Amino acid sequence: MTPDRIPSQPAPLLEARGICKRFGKFQALSDVDLELAHGERRALIGPNGAGKSTFISAVGGQLGDISGQLRLRGESIAGLLPHQIARRGVGRTFQISRTFRDLSVLQNMSLAVLIARNLAHSLSRRALSMVADEACALLEDVGLRGNHDRLAGDIAYGDRKRLEFGMALANRPSLLLLDEPTAGMGLSERHELMDMVMERATRTGAALLFVEHDFDVVFRLAQRITVMARGKVFAEGTPDDISRHQGVQNIYLGARH
Repeated sequence: MTPDRIPSQPAPLLEARGICKRFGKFQALSDVDLELAHGERRALIGPNGAGKSTFISAVGGQLGDISGQLRLRGESIAGLLPHQIARRGVGRTFQISRTFRDLSVLQNMSLAVLIARNLAHSLSRRALSMVADEACALLEDVGLRGNHDRLAGDIAYGDRKRLEFGMALANRPSLLLLDEPTAGMGLSERHELMDMVMERATRTGAALLFVEHDFDVVFRLAQRITVMARGKVFAEGTPDDISRHQGVQNIYLGARH
């Protein structure tokens, strides 16, 4: 008899092995291992200084001198610059919104589209007009209709977060890195923004790796949770696994059940 074949597991979208990062004598990341599946929604949680944002920046290419293996679709991205990683299908937002406040909402989005299409060398009016329709469609998609001509610095903080997320979508990413996407927002704004993010990610099939301190957001939207502490992975599992993990409850989640 021919033995039954064991179905092969699909290769992870993102694979990190033994990621380490030092800032002088401070060990910010120590042998961090993490695998992220295609289309997965993964939250990174932990106390301040745990290494969450540092790990996100390592994946996005914002940090140099990273040791360990970092692969996207099996291809090494360790040592690549942020724009090189972005062109491989990685979008990124930051804890503090990084839009151009003296440019209009439409100009911000148009620049993101030009960069995504590798046309950033040409910032002429003609080039901007060429991508205007695509930029307008992205603004529509993130709920910013009617804000095209307003300066990015003049719109509400939550709308700037929407704009930044839309700009991250310009390169049609397969992986979105979100560093505290709801920081500084009110409760209803946080849930509204993250619901939009999850809907867009689900529609496009993009995976999400996000740092978030709002546990209601985390436990409602994440499929898996990685808990970090002192630069290491402390625990990992489904929201149910993490909510029942006594060590996580004691150190990070208090009396949550």
